[in-house]
Amino acid sequence: MNTAAETQVRIELAAELLQRGERMSLRVRGSSMLPSLFPGDVLTFRRCAPEEIVVGDIVVFLREGRCFVHRVAERMVGGASARLRTRGDALPSCDAPVVETEILGRLASVERKGRRLPPPRLGPVRSLVAELVRRSSWAARALMAAQKRI
Repeated sequence: MNTAAETQVRIELAAELLQRGERMSLRVRGSSMLPSLFPGDVLTFRRCAPEEIVVGDIVVFLREGRCFVHRVAERMVGGASARLRTRGDALPSCDAPVVETEILGRLASVERKGRRLPPPRLGPVRSLVAELVRRSSWAARALMAAQKRI
């Protein structure tokens, strides 16, 4: 079992890798990004310039000593630096704004059950399923159970 100190060291190493231009991979544990990302998916992130991030991209950022992987919902202009509003596809509301400098990287690829996939976009069908998952914990459980069987 990981201690808080071990987890913090891993997060710092991951951030350093991305800052040096290396790739970083992590395994999805939560369900906030259903139906785009599932627990067990392995995500690979790359560093990118803040101005390259667009609405719809999936990014990894640090908050409260934890890594979060959410989709960019809005670019907010104003103040000294631009901020991003992010949201998990399965969550009912957006996160508190994230300063671009807090972004560690942008999703480059997803590995699911041995297959490498491009970053998922939130099209009409996935948006509809995400809305269903937001409204029903049963739908989220059913979606994850179905994914395990495929």
